[in-house]
Amino acid sequence: MSAPVGAARATEVAADGPWAWAAAEWETFQAAYVPERATQLTVALDAVRDILGREPRSLLDLGTGTGSFARAARALFPGCTVTGLDVDPFLLELGRRAYPGDGVHRVVGDLRHPGWLDAVPRGGADAVDAVVTATTTHWLSLDVLARVYGEVWAVLPRGGVLVNVDTVPPGAADSAVGRHALARTLRRHPSAGSGAPTWPEFWRHVEAVPEFAPLLAARATALGPRQPRVFVREVEHAAALTAAGFRDVGTVWRSDASAVVVAVA
Repeated sequence: MSAPVGAARATEVAADGPWAWAAAEWETFQAAYVPERATQLTVALDAVRDILGREPRSLLDLGTGTGSFARAARALFPGCTVTGLDVDPFLLELGRRAYPGDGVHRVVGDLRHPGWLDAVPRGGADAVDAVVTATTTHWLSLDVLARVYGEVWAVLPRGGVLVNVDTVPPGAADSAVGRHALARTLRRHPSAGSGAPTWPEFWRHVEAVPEFAPLLAARATALGPRQPRVFVREVEHAAALTAAGFRDVGTVWRSDASAVVVAVA
């Protein structure tokens, strides 16, 4: 094991197996990165059920990663077909290996480009009536996000629900309140030495595991150069959703810049 992992972490990898270890490391990072994560997912799935007036029949999780949101949906809606879509081959395989039998159907798709819906089963019994996404849309520019919202609207039936859990600062782009809320949210992210891995530290840790090398190489090809995060403001989300055709849009939960935005087709 190479140096960045260290002796203690190498022991953990050997004891748990690389996939279980990496999944636990990912969950530790996520919990520190979004301290209210469990609350956010609960609020989001409650909104899906309450607005539909029933459990969804088929739910699509965009940017599923290892499938945390998708697994929460499966646990709450056991009769629902749950599909998780992501462009990252490493995180998709990590979810498959670490959580076998979780009932999540994982597919490869890239929201940055039109055509990602081709990977999603959505006919007949698989007709999607709920779409959720968490900590994903901040990687999309506003014009790409607007296109994705339009594609989601087109696939949902009328009355279908979209829930976006992400960093959504309040106000418009020039809002001082929005800048303050965003600064408070970003200050809560884990820092080096905090006990939880930061984003760069997580990837350095998994890169030190030889078994992961082929998938990490595929990941680098699929993602390309890392782009800066884009924190689209609340009014811009609302305008893009309304322009896409959603008839009812609102924020149902907020903590500083972290928010749960719901839209009804």
